[in-house]
Amino acid sequence: MVRPRIVRKWSDLSRAEQLSFASPEERAQFFNSLSKEQLEDLTYDWTFWGRPKQLPPPGDWGTWMLRAGRGFGKTRSGMGGTQQRAMEERRWIALVARTPADARDYMIEGPGGFLDAVRHNVKPSDRPAFEPSKRRLTWPNGSWATIFSDEEPDQLRGFSGDTAWLDEFGKFRNPERCWDMLRFGMRECSKDKPRIIITTTPRPLPVIRMIEAMPSTVTVTGSSYENESNLDPAWFTDVVLQYEGTTLGRQEIYADLLDPEDSGIIKRSWFKLWPANKPLPRFEQVIISLDTAFTERTMDKDSREPDPTACGVYGLFTQDKYRVPGDRSTSRQKYQVMVLDCWDEFLGFPDLIERVRKEMKVAYGEVDAPVVRPLYGSPLVRGQGRRPDLLLIEDKGSGISLRQQMERESVPAYAYNPGRLDKLQRLHLISHVVKAGLVWLVESETQHKKPKTWTEPLLEQLCSFAGEGSIKHDDHVDQFTQAIRVMLDKHLVAVFEEPERDPYAADDRPWARPLIKPAVNPYAA
Repeated sequence: MVRPRIVRKWSDLSRAEQLSFASPEERAQFFNSLSKEQLEDLTYDWTFWGRPKQLPPPGDWGTWMLRAGRGFGKTRSGMGGTQQRAMEERRWIALVARTPADARDYMIEGPGGFLDAVRHNVKPSDRPAFEPSKRRLTWPNGSWATIFSDEEPDQLRGFSGDTAWLDEFGKFRNPERCWDMLRFGMRECSKDKPRIIITTTPRPLPVIRMIEAMPSTVTVTGSSYENESNLDPAWFTDVVLQYEGTTLGRQEIYADLLDPEDSGIIKRSWFKLWPANKPLPRFEQVIISLDTAFTERTMDKDSREPDPTACGVYGLFTQDKYRVPGDRSTSRQKYQVMVLDCWDEFLGFPDLIERVRKEMKVAYGEVDAPVVRPLYGSPLVRGQGRRPDLLLIEDKGSGISLRQQMERESVPAYAYNPGRLDKLQRLHLISHVVKAGLVWLVESETQHKKPKTWTEPLLEQLCSFAGEGSIKHDDHVDQFTQAIRVMLDKHLVAVFEEPERDPYAADDRPWARPLIKPAVNPYAA
């Protein structure tokens, strides 16, 4: 690959870089004009060594979002801004990282940290003392910082300060929770307003977009190439160039904040929209699909994140067959699918059983007043709609107990076994059904040409999922894929093209065979 040409303006260079372009005589004159104390101060002066993008921006901002590519110097920038705040006056500072080990390894003792042993980023007389057992840094002037981690965001409930630095915010597992808890603690008065520094290589997290959209946020972006003079040239040749032009390269090199749905398997445009003013069709089958997690706060063993129970309700209805324009073949479809309801909640086992009982009593598709998201407890009149025909539950630990309980109550529960396929493979297997336009969403009455708002969690997960770990929760992905997969397996939904039949071709149906096949004269003109 051809290495991209990076053009930097004079104003993009640090004062040290600008001085390097001066003549030897001009450089000697500059250094000779400084005293010994001034030269020592210059060694640790971040305003001299840092590029303009690496320095805290001017203005009355509340959050500085430094979103930059790998190797840009983000951590060094965050440390420099935090060190400056710590030495201005006595403050309590929050240092927030993915884990306490990340805070120690990168923010404190790493190459861009406060206590780097090689580069000596901070002047010895201004260096903080690190007390790992207390998770604390203490500066000579009395300022102190406490280490907080994304693993336990509720620890931030006790914080009350005016300065915070969050490093590699994009890899947090609980970014929304950390942000919310931190904001409540940014309440102390000082010479200026409370300020938050965020340094990160981006990931397509909604919370990052939300923070950047805030009026008090100043966003600064940069690429890996902007720090080229301080990095190994072989790294650019052997690593960076291999990702030029790729989606991963846009994110990791140029820090583009990608739309999470760009890498998704399912696209929103594939779903059809049922007009809000059009009565719902008569449903031939209604299926409820559950992805269960019925502890009060079910925790993932690796990420320690809670998982909700997700539910989807799907109605199957018939549509007339149609002829593809410009094609002699006929596309026939047995059923099409409409999303009638979806939700996700943290439910204990007794609450989940009660919720399923109510779901199984709801009727969908009333003749006079079609119901899309019905309320529980409404009286059911014969002929008003169709109740669920099938309760679909994944045949795994959390679903087996629920299915057994439902069977005791004579509820038709069906055990779904996904086999050895992973979540991405399951999504690929059913994606053609959505692509063929067989899945419908109901249009919102208030937002023209948009589906009802309660479908958004389902759409966000389906259209953003690109494999394990690509999204925070994938419970709706599981319940949707298992529902469509069972429909395919039971031949309720099919996408196929059947060519027009030769009336004289062999046919296994005896009643379809012609009685007499006309003779063909081989000598006819």
